[in-house]
Amino acid sequence: MQVKVLFFGQLKEIVGHGEQLLELPEGASLSDLIAHYRRLYPRLQDFLSSLAISLNQEYAQLSAQLQS
Repeated sequence: MQVKVLFFGQLKEIVGHGEQLLELPEGASLSDLIAHYRRLYPRLQDFLSSLAISLNQEYAQLSAQLQS
């Protein structure tokens, strides 16, 4: 499935852009998405404890399932 990921603030600076389309397997969760970006950008680890993560403009838990 394809999801659109938006980055703000310092995360945008680390990743180098404000948005990205990402291919993930069906049934992936926000936790899977975060793990993907942690592998690509190890500096994200420093921000994990203070991240506010939303799914379709609503705050969400890392266990939330993603949909295209």
